[in-house]
Parts: sequence; structure tokens; C-alpha cells
Amino acid sequence: LILIIAGITRGQIGLGDAIFFVITGIAIGGYRNILLCAGGMLAGALYGLIVHMIRFIRGKSVKGYSFAFIPLLAPIGMVILICA
Repeated sequence: LILIIAGITRGQIGLGDAIFFVITGIAIGGYRNILLCAGGMLAGALYGLIVHMIRFIRGKSVKGYSFAFIPLLAPIGMVILICA
């Protein structure tokens, strides 16, 4: 599904992210993979909000700003592997 979304969004969701979730889905299972994806989206939203606020306060534009998604998944993945 994420591979299809990566194609539809023309690279806004990277192909590497999609391949990562295919591999983690095989490695940790579907339920934990969904938790990882949902946790990553939550972490990404929080990170994006913080960056947006900081750039707004400094008077910089947030247009066109992007960040890597995979590094946000490392702490979420560790929590999932320990707790779930």
C-alpha cells in the first residue's frame, strides 16, 4: 500500500520509506509495523509542528521545507520492540 502511495505522491513519500516498511513488516509483523507507521506519523507531525513554530518565530519561510522520516522511527521502533 505504501509503495502505491509513494508512486501517487510522486516522491513526496519516498520510495525508500515504502521499502523500509515492507522490510520491517516482514521482520516484525503486520501489527507492530502498523504501530511503527502510526507512531512515526505522530512523531513526524510533532516534529513538523515544532520546526514550523521555530521557523515562524525566526521569520523564515516553511514553504518547501522537508525532513527525513526514517530517523524519527528509531525511538518509536525501540519502544515497540520492548513493549508490544
